[in-house]
Amino acid sequence: MDALNSEYDTLTVGRPKFPGIGVGALALWERQKSEWENDHRAADSAPRRMAIRFRLMSLETAIMDAVRTEAYAAQSLSRLAHAGVPKNVIEELGKLKPTKALDAARAWWKTGGWALLLLGDVGNGKSTAAGWVAQQAAMAGSGQDWVVWCRAASSSREALFGDDAVRFTRHARHCSLLVLNDLGAEMVTDAWRAWLEDVIDFRWSNRARTVIDSNLSADAFKAKMGARVTDRLRDGGKVVGAGTVSMRGQVSP
Repeated sequence: MDALNSEYDTLTVGRPKFPGIGVGALALWERQKSEWENDHRAADSAPRRMAIRFRLMSLETAIMDAVRTEAYAAQSLSRLAHAGVPKNVIEELGKLKPTKALDAARAWWKTGGWALLLLGDVGNGKSTAAGWVAQQAAMAGSGQDWVVWCRAASSSREALFGDDAVRFTRHARHCSLLVLNDLGAEMVTDAWRAWLEDVIDFRWSNRARTVIDSNLSADAFKAKMGARVTDRLRDGGKVVGAGTVSMRGQVSP
């Protein structure tokens, strides 16, 4: 009996770590669990049998939760592509590096607030952090318009002169998460500033979650985008300086 219990101590404590457990290892574990539970010798130690069984059930639950999360994450990547998230940002989500921008995005997503403005020089992970937020939104919801990703340089033309400008503006106003990527890189005209003020004001009024990243400094952002947009973002939103050191080309340890 001691040998049997020792065998199952090894089984439950030393089994492969999840969520990276392979299908074959999980099948073997399930088979061994079933054989042990049906072994008549285990009836001689009912309390211990029940305790180990609960441990096995707890592990099963954790594994299934991890499997579901992994499946949702995979599905979300497809949704991100449909939402307009660039391929390079999606690729970066599979190899996340710790950055100030990512830490801020995670804290903001967890604690709430309607807007997150990430400011800083190029290459410090602002777009990837925005992509991480978009992935969380895609995992939480469904529907084509759940996430709208707008790269400012191209969106300024689409919003003002595109064949479907009215629909584009409606999406930008009403989507559950709006990401304005690289705001400030576009040609800022009076018409674009008016469009931006309209969308930001609508989302501020409805506390609709919005992420903006820009390579501008705080002062330059206010000068270029206007006091109205900046004040709206600060009212109930979070402004984060993402740093001045580029991570592009750096080799991970």
